[in-house]
Amino acid sequence: ALRFYMGLPNGTTVTLAAARIEPESVNLKPLEEYQAQARQNRGEWRQLRSGLRARQKLVEAKRSEFLPVLVAGGRVEYGYAPRIEHQSSLFATDPFNDLRGGVGVGLKWDFQPGSTRGKLAQEEGERRKLVEKEPFAREGIQMQVTKAYEEAREAQANVDSYRRGMKAAKAWLGSMVLGHSVGTAQASEALEAYAAYAKVRKDYYEAVFQHNLALADLAKAVGAEVLSQNP
Repeated sequence: ALRFYMGLPNGTTVTLAAARIEPESVNLKPLEEYQAQARQNRGEWRQLRSGLRARQKLVEAKRSEFLPVLVAGGRVEYGYAPRIEHQSSLFATDPFNDLRGGVGVGLKWDFQPGSTRGKLAQEEGERRKLVEKEPFAREGIQMQVTKAYEEAREAQANVDSYRRGMKAAKAWLGSMVLGHSVGTAQASEALEAYAAYAKVRKDYYEAVFQHNLALADLAKAVGAEVLSQNP
């Protein structure tokens, strides 16, 4: 079954990295830190912020169309040929010994206030749509992080609780086995203790699985690995 889910061909040998599942060790930070990280790391939040900046630039570009466009240019030409005699006459053309230049200024104004005003209103409307989405996106991300964080805390507490329960059940089983061997406990009592230990052991490893899964969900909500943030 594991080969099938991993997409491996039949006959492939799969070696598990660990013989049993262990709880990932992590010291959870305050919720506010994870929420702040999510606002920095989540791709959809960065996409929204980038979209807002782009729309703002478009609005500014459309607003600038109300103003004329001023263009200025200049040109300078200089030629010097020591072996060619300089022509001092004002009416003679001498491209080899010459210094000349010019400056030009242009003004373009596509004056269409009605059309420009409509385009500006359209771009401003698109920008306002993104502005209105921002608080909902922020609130949604915070809710996702909060939910994942609380589930991780609860899963961590469950692991600790079942670990203590498994330790107590193991001690009870040991005492019942010892009591049965010396005749102070019946076989049914030892079997009852064994059944209780087996159940709490199963519950413990299920809690470990849920704990590790909750940490993965928290990392997904934050947009960054949480295990590497251990002090």
